[in-house]
Amino acid sequence: MAKTCQKCHMTLEKDIEDCMCLPEGHTCADCAYFRNCTAMGTVRVEGQKVCDWYPIRFRKDRARCFLRYLEQEQKAIEQAIKEAGDKSDKRYLANLLDGHKKRNEIILKEFAKVFGLEG
Repeated sequence: MAKTCQKCHMTLEKDIEDCMCLPEGHTCADCAYFRNCTAMGTVRVEGQKVCDWYPIRFRKDRARCFLRYLEQEQKAIEQAIKEAGDKSDKRYLANLLDGHKKRNEIILKEFAKVFGLEG
């Protein structure tokens, strides 16, 4: 009897390498081929966690993953500010957030230079 992936429910011919699930914590938007797939219309849902290409073609786009990490980090600080009860905590977190925003702005400018996105 053939094995079935518990996540994507695909019948596995060989072993786990047949599975179309993306690595844990990643979506199609983290893949180096994301632009190609969206241009061809193969990405059906934003945040998709299963590759539509067989065999799976997922290749981690390190730059895109890093930028997503920066965004998540900033959101976490903003959430901490909302939840902080003490005014001194809020002030500390607000200063931390300002520092992160400035750092992220510098990083994004450098990315734009490297990838020719300046405009």
